Amino acid sequence: MDESSVYNVAIPILLLAIVWLQARLSRAAQPLRLELADCGEALLQMPDLPKAVRKLVAHDLDTAFGSRLTLLSGLLLIPAIGLCVIVAPKRFFADIGAFSVEQPELYKRYREFNDLHDKITMANNPILWFIFQLELLTVAYVAVLIFAALRSQMPNRALHDAITGLIETARPTKLFSSASAQA
Repeated sequence: MDESSVYNVAIPILLLAIVWLQARLSRAAQPLRLELADCGEALLQMPDLPKAVRKLVAHDLDTAFGSRLTLLSGLLLIPAIGLCVIVAPKRFFADIGAFSVEQPELYKRYREFNDLHDKITMANNPILWFIFQLELLTVAYVAVLIFAALRSQMPNRALHDAITGLIETARPTKLFSSASAQA
């Protein structure tokens, strides 16, 4: 058996394994989707939930079965967000401030919802989710840390939530116009 014959057999087997594993992950995530729906609907009923967070919760509920487009757009937006953090930090932090949840109980419920959505997103698109998280870690966090070092401030978990919320709901033109307007 020559090398090309091995590839002719191995590649289809690998693709079938990926499809099979993806189907298993999707089935395993179904109870999480139902829990996410309950949790999200309860959050949307809370009058103290900030408008931007309410919009993000609605978006997350809409993408519970497939968030490929959100992840792909996130891959494109993360470098722009990193640039905004460094070039126009006041505008950036003002924009992400809309995604903060101040009340401890409400924040706890939102974190539970967000954690469920992260698990579902990972189950829906494991490879794309991994690439997204890796890029988020290397680009956005490095930019935030550079900003923090320049300003002698340290970011917290709420900043992670806000950056993720901004990525999931922002339009690319808004991010680019923010950076260019502040430059």
